[in-house]
Amino acid sequence: MMAALVQAEDISKSYGGLRALDGVTFEVLSGEWIAIMGPSGSGKTTLINILGGLDRPTSGRAIVDGVNVGTLGERQLTRYRAEKVGFVFQHFYLVPYLSALENVMLAQYFHSIADEVEAAESLVRVGLGDRLHHLPSQLSGGEQQRVALARALINHPKLILADEPTGNLDEGAGITAGTASLGAYHSAGDALAGDRPHGRPED
Repeated sequence: MMAALVQAEDISKSYGGLRALDGVTFEVLSGEWIAIMGPSGSGKTTLINILGGLDRPTSGRAIVDGVNVGTLGERQLTRYRAEKVGFVFQHFYLVPYLSALENVMLAQYFHSIADEVEAAESLVRVGLGDRLHHLPSQLSGGEQQRVALARALINHPKLILADEPTGNLDEGAGITAGTASLGAYHSAGDALAGDRPHGRPED
């Protein structure tokens, strides 16, 4: 039986008097691809942030690859995020004065590796082979999101956390390239948890 990569155990999160999560429990197996669905404000991003070590639960445990994320100190969290998690943020967070290629390579620096060829290949896989040296301001919103996707995948993380990973992708080739890249990682045995707005039809 395939081992669980993610175990959420009775996770709750409160901000003052507001309860964002209330006793969330589930497992994600290695190689599994899931979508977290719900209306705006239902706690999807909060859950993703807890799994990624960007926030801590008020109670309960988030265990990823055998690590209880909520017990890690700041230095351990930095290492955890660099080694085990790939993030695709809804707002991209690209460095404006770096090219698409340099933005992807930036993720490699945290592993003390700077492989320009591998970074370029990751952009080719998301359909941006002709945009390697463009700045974010020279890219469409969908193209920027594909750069963010390539950056998240470049270090082959154990867990990919994506906040609406295809929500801003351009129609046609952009969506095909983006979802194909995510699917390749799913097939390779990595787990992916994605935030999908409630009510959007499946691809």
